[in-house]
Amino acid sequence: MFGGTYILDYSLNIVNNEIRKNPKERRIILILSKVEDLCKERGITISRLEKECGIGNATIKRWDESIPRSDTLKKVADYFDVSIEYFFE
Repeated sequence: MFGGTYILDYSLNIVNNEIRKNPKERRIILILSKVEDLCKERGITISRLEKECGIGNATIKRWDESIPRSDTLKKVADYFDVSIEYFFE
């Protein structure tokens, strides 16, 4: 799985670089929006998701301002049984 994590980290860095070039085009908010939608569909709060995934309190809410770590995003994807690519579609 090392290769997959490396590729994801590389992809997230590309997205981060694009955001730095054009801060008004905040594509990363898409990830947070998709997580919020999945939580609504499942009837859970983001706080509960963080707790059940072993993610720090308020980490996901900060994804509107920062790029999530690949291992953290993977935990969320696994929890919802979706691919990581789902968050970038």
